Amino acid sequence: MRWAAIATGLALLVGASACGSGPDPASTSTSTSTPSAPQESPMADAIVLKQNLPTKVDGTRVVAYNVTDDGAGLQTPDGRVSVDLDGTVELDGRSYTVVETVPHSDEREGTKPNGWVSLRRR
Repeated sequence: MRWAAIATGLALLVGASACGSGPDPASTSTSTSTPSAPQESPMADAIVLKQNLPTKVDGTRVVAYNVTDDGAGLQTPDGRVSVDLDGTVELDGRSYTVVETVPHSDEREGTKPNGWVSLRRR
């Protein structure tokens, strides 16, 4: 009789954990990092290309698009180029370093889309 009670209890325990009544692995994470608030404004000392808006860069028309945390696309007179954060882009014979890529955020105030790419002439 005692073994039957233990076996029944064990079966109930295994069945309950299989049904998802145990702790959720995602909720037991020990990570303390939280998403940061969106960056509100571009670098003050850089050339800023607002997402999807044509901008003159030393006389060259450039449009930033598909902006991500680590890169973007640029439409230039020579065609489309992909740029990476900290990478270099050539525009009309001049070199620029990509110093900032900030994607669109619904939490940021202002017109949409609201991402940008910042360049610094080398």
